[in-house]
Amino acid sequence: MRALTAIVIFSLLATSTSAAVPIPRDQASAPPVGKIADNRDSKRDQNRPRPCWYEPGPDAATMLRRQMEVKEYYHHVVPGGDWEEHIRQFREKVGVKGRWWTPAYNAEHPDGLACWSSLDGALWVPEGAPRP
Repeated sequence: MRALTAIVIFSLLATSTSAAVPIPRDQASAPPVGKIADNRDSKRDQNRPRPCWYEPGPDAATMLRRQMEVKEYYHHVVPGGDWEEHIRQFREKVGVKGRWWTPAYNAEHPDGLACWSSLDGALWVPEGAPRP
């Protein structure tokens, strides 16, 4: 998963005009929607919007193309990593209806980066499935 995360990040940075996004790790540890990363109990904090989230990303073919464009970065970020194993997960989705969702965060929020780092680098969501 670290290899996927690193390569997804490089591809997003290479094609994105928005703020840079750190490497996500585990979606399960992300705070619930509508609460800040540390889930403080004060009423004001509970009403603040969540500092990180998933946004709809590219379709399967576009994501595969982006991953192929950053192959050289993969070998720098994951020395000795298995490129074919990494790219297989993207190839398997080509032709399947759905899209990749990628993490984003509010850079002005003090917990934005920490929250973002708890998210996965990319999630595949089939068409008709609920958003992450």
